[in-house]
Amino acid sequence: WVSNRVRQAYADNPAIECESPPKTGISTGQNGKYILRWHEVDFRLFGISQESRSSAYKYYPHNKGGDFRKWYGNQSDVLKYSSADIAEMETEDGFRHDNSKLYFLPSISWTKITSSYFNARWYPKGFTFNSASVAIYPSRTLFMLGYLNSVVFAHLTKAVSQTLNFTVGEIAKLPVVNFVSQIQEEAVAELLDISQKDWDSAETSWSFSTFPLAAELKTKSLAESWISWNIDSEKNASRTKELEKINNQVFIDAYGLEYELSPEIAENQITLYRADREKDCQRLIS
Repeated sequence: WVSNRVRQAYADNPAIECESPPKTGISTGQNGKYILRWHEVDFRLFGISQESRSSAYKYYPHNKGGDFRKWYGNQSDVLKYSSADIAEMETEDGFRHDNSKLYFLPSISWTKITSSYFNARWYPKGFTFNSASVAIYPSRTLFMLGYLNSVVFAHLTKAVSQTLNFTVGEIAKLPVVNFVSQIQEEAVAELLDISQKDWDSAETSWSFSTFPLAAELKTKSLAESWISWNIDSEKNASRTKELEKINNQVFIDAYGLEYELSPEIAENQITLYRADREKDCQRLIS
């Protein structure tokens, strides 16, 4: 079913592995023992945005993949990663300390096995990562993040994997057309900003400060506050669809797939929180 245009993309362009080989991370041997949620640990011992391990901290942000979410997020887990914890992990059956030199570096990552479409996220410095996730370290972050979340990339993955298991070897072989587009990079920068603010608006984020609905209550009634929050969330969703369409169109044109693909985005692929009157009021009370 692969078209001539897709075959040409493989023939004419380098593979992802030529720019940034995909890597997997640590296998603890016993995840339930060493991987926790951030709110389960002593926050004073939690090292955020570190460039390496430090004797001052026992826990570090941990990327172990997670649910379908594009651009930014799935940052709820921590890894016990002190010297003593590593020594203990080394005694566990199945322990592997793969690619430890890449820990704490900014990365683009995705979940190896997903129940939905391929989706990638940017992770800032300070993260360890898991064997259930895959990470790359490209020099062109916005370009590559946009490519991985484009309809073109989703189309190409079908040529190498008929399942929802996106392994290191399969993704490494996909072609990358080299070009520079200011419009594409600006769109992805804004998508990343929207997604990060959206993630940090919920209590699941360790950077959470105020629920948007609660912030409005200082000057408005509960009903007025929810209406305002609903309008803002719909604006973010609409803007995200617009920006993703721009990103998709740039890659469709670059790969010459305008007769095979549409830049449009389905509603279920917008991975932002949406206003829900009942759930939002429950969150406000809790």
